[in-house]
Amino acid sequence: MSMSHAHLSRSPVDVAGRRTLGSLLAIVMVAVIGGTLQASAVTSSAYPYHALAPLNSQRAEIQAGEGQVTLPVSLQSQLSSLSTSMYYKNCTVMSGSHVCQYGDVHAATTLVLMGDSLAMQWVPALNSLGKKFHFKVVGFMLGGCNIASALVVSLAYKKLEPQCTAFRRSAIAAVNQLRPQPSLVILGEARYRKWPDGRSVTNAQWGSAIASTLHQIRSNQKAVIYGDPEWTMSPTTCVELHPSKIASCSLPLSKIFTPQTDGFSSIVSAGGYPLGVAGVLCDVSCPVITSDDFTHADQWHLTAAYSRESAPALGAIIGCGYYNVLSDSIAKKLLGVPSQAKRAACSHYLSSRGSPY
Repeated sequence: MSMSHAHLSRSPVDVAGRRTLGSLLAIVMVAVIGGTLQASAVTSSAYPYHALAPLNSQRAEIQAGEGQVTLPVSLQSQLSSLSTSMYYKNCTVMSGSHVCQYGDVHAATTLVLMGDSLAMQWVPALNSLGKKFHFKVVGFMLGGCNIASALVVSLAYKKLEPQCTAFRRSAIAAVNQLRPQPSLVILGEARYRKWPDGRSVTNAQWGSAIASTLHQIRSNQKAVIYGDPEWTMSPTTCVELHPSKIASCSLPLSKIFTPQTDGFSSIVSAGGYPLGVAGVLCDVSCPVITSDDFTHADQWHLTAAYSRESAPALGAIIGCGYYNVLSDSIAKKLLGVPSQAKRAACSHYLSSRGSPY
């Protein structure tokens, strides 16, 4: 199936009222970050980027964006269409829907992507990686619906949404029926915050809900991507308000929370390996532009173009998991030839981004 760039509308998809604080892309990518957790500040580190060339290149692009004072003329024409520039497509196995396939759709090796729109935003990147490294990407995604095993209030619909439970159960069952089993499973979602009775979902409760889903997925290779920035307003609005001070639209890296929480211990115990994506999106800060592109379509979602451009860096971060628990063929392909320099770079990167590994 070819990759469609369907656009995300403002309502009623899951952008409403969101505080992401780490897109839970669990390879099985999931981030349980945010809310009231006490997180230590994450700072930019001078680890040996040269050992991980894609991250080195990505960092240069990000630093170019951090250095911009005014919006380049080349980007001004993108403002009017920025809000619809993200990737968005529901892919389910419920009645009337279908599974989406990306990457090398004929490959025997499979990576699964599950979650809400914060999983969808990485489709362009994973599609590119799958084609280059010859693995298939199978998507189970529904905007506004959590993949964590919990009955919570949908961020999109502001209520308990019955279809979300049906989506989660059918997606998990479909993943477990895949043959051969997927080499890597990736969950991605926002941090849902309210129980139906109005009580707040604690980090420990959310971690347990994610862990429950991880336990139900039979693949041995699961991980967690965390560290997606979240702005208080869309890049378009901020740039229009501060045309001569666009650096003020950047999000300080200290705002990216780490997974050092009671909730994350449950996820790690359930086999969810945490991978921080701050290196794809941030250096000292998380700018809204790079040298030649906007990074985000709104305050939560990457543009499809930037997701696609970030593929090599995302691949390097996933590949770093090879030195820990992701001893699967996909992680090794994305890492390239293992070396001591890469091991040192990966270790430094993960520790600087708050990984418990």
